[in-house]
Formats: sequence, C-alpha cells, structure tokens
Amino acid sequence: MNERQPMDNVQTSADERGWVSNLLDFLPVSSAQLKNVHLVEMKPGTVRGNHRHRVQTEWIVICGGPCLVVTESEDQRSERYLTGDQPMMLTLPPGVAHAVQYNGDHRAYLVCLTDTPYNFQDPDVERITLIE
Repeated sequence: MNERQPMDNVQTSADERGWVSNLLDFLPVSSAQLKNVHLVEMKPGTVRGNHRHRVQTEWIVICGGPCLVVTESEDQRSERYLTGDQPMMLTLPPGVAHAVQYNGDHRAYLVCLTDTPYNFQDPDVERITLIE
C-alpha cells in the first residue's frame, strides 16, 4: 500500500467533454480490500460528515466545488478550501474527524470508499461538529 498525503489530486483524463477517473487504479488499496462504496449528493450550503470513525479508513473523492474541507485529529485542525476545478481525494484514517461544506450554486458529489462494511445496527460513526 502506498502512503498518501491527507489530500491528493485525483488522476484524470480530460477532453472538451470533461474529465474521467478510474478510481480503482488510483486508490492506495486493492479493490478486494474495499468493503463499502457510496455516492453522496451535496446541495448548496449543506454539510456532510461532521463525524469520525473509530475503526475504518475512508477515502472521499470530492467532485465539484467550491467546498470547505475541515479535518481534525489530536487537537490539530486543518481547513482547506477547494475550488472544484479538479476532483480531490481525502484520506481519513480511523480517529480523524472530517466535514465537507458545499458552497456552490448547483450540486457537488462525494464518492466515499471504506475498508469496512457499513453496519446499520452499530455504525462506525461518532458525531463531531466541525462545521455548524
């Protein structure tokens, strides 16, 4: 497995129609290690996340913008503003609180991948308010 920075540009191929990315080639884990993939829509002004995971690692690909991305781990807070010009991948090990706020006029999307299956009876989510 490759070590990654907390936020990386997503590799894309682009032409006049837009861009495309094969995320399975870009992820730092094999597809066999992925246990959950979900797509999240963000409407203007909304916040997603505002939580952390105890056990799972999550990779979030942010498609669109502008977005404010806030992470917090061991009293270290990071805020990053993304324009949305290129998709970005956020790598979130267990214990890292995270939130994304979409500040655009249309919609943005998050592609979220985890290394553990989602447990509806006992979700691996601890609510933390990073963005009101």
